[in-house]
Amino acid sequence: MRSSALEDFYTEVNQNRSALLNKDFKSTWGFLGLNPEFLEKESCEKWYKEVFQYHFLEQLLENNQSNEIFIHEDSSLCDEDLLYALENIALVHNQSWNTRNPYLSTKVTLNKENFRLTMIHPHIISQTRPRAFLRRHKSRPIDLKSYLPHVKLRGFVDKKNNILISGSTGSGKTTLAQSLLSSCKKDEHIVILEDTHELSIEGGLCTHFLSDEKNSLIEFCSYALRISPDRIVLGELRGEEVLPLTLAMNTGHNGFISTIHSNNAVGALHRLKTLLEFFSPKTKTGFQLICQNIDIVIHMENKKIVEMIKVLGTDGERPMFQRIFSSGKEQLCEAQ
Repeated sequence: MRSSALEDFYTEVNQNRSALLNKDFKSTWGFLGLNPEFLEKESCEKWYKEVFQYHFLEQLLENNQSNEIFIHEDSSLCDEDLLYALENIALVHNQSWNTRNPYLSTKVTLNKENFRLTMIHPHIISQTRPRAFLRRHKSRPIDLKSYLPHVKLRGFVDKKNNILISGSTGSGKTTLAQSLLSSCKKDEHIVILEDTHELSIEGGLCTHFLSDEKNSLIEFCSYALRISPDRIVLGELRGEEVLPLTLAMNTGHNGFISTIHSNNAVGALHRLKTLLEFFSPKTKTGFQLICQNIDIVIHMENKKIVEMIKVLGTDGERPMFQRIFSSGKEQLCEAQ
């Protein structure tokens, strides 16, 4: 429970929320014209920094090196303050997060580290406490040599093969995509398409599109083809963008890299076919189109490469492929 004085301060801040987003406490106190001798100024400052400026997240990370952090479980903030803090994060990142847009995934920087923050509004769950999850991004890309079949990986990049990386959530798909991306030639114009900022390139040529409510990945696929890309990279294949991206590969744009959720390498092709049929039911030769244009599928489990196949084509509704790497868990080299 907040004291009446703190409740009044909360009301003042809330009424001027947009104007105060990037102000420190001292500036806010002056902006609101509050009495500098106010007896509960100290408690107001603590609440402002911890909740309004979400310093509670930095405190959570001080002694937590986990890659996955459940904010709603680890934070001591009450439900109301946690909701308020998460709403502020969305506002700072120019994102809508409310009862109409209950899901949000965005990149945040805390304690000089990059994270992906995923938030779920309590409006759509049975609990009153919002759900929020942090996933830590690696500060530097993992060198391809850290993966067991690194010679093959290097060859895929150099030959500009179209690569699909499959696996479950947290299996290391994006980490491998980043490693492949970082191994590309510096003079390549790489176009990255994402809905959440996770991939990046240090130096080199890059055009990076981030989708939002007004600009979709489908539109970005069209723009990408107009700006002479040497390579198109899509963070994750999971929606309507599957058709224009497949067609783009069919027009000679090689070096494509993307990720997809799947249980195994062959299953990734079937998953891609399902997406294509769902979002473009009039496409009758979808599987053939996929297997003509995807060259390599790499499957990840627990941050390790467990399978790689070379796609050769189709035999009716069955993919034809050559398994070029497969290894038991005891033989794998995990990237550190």
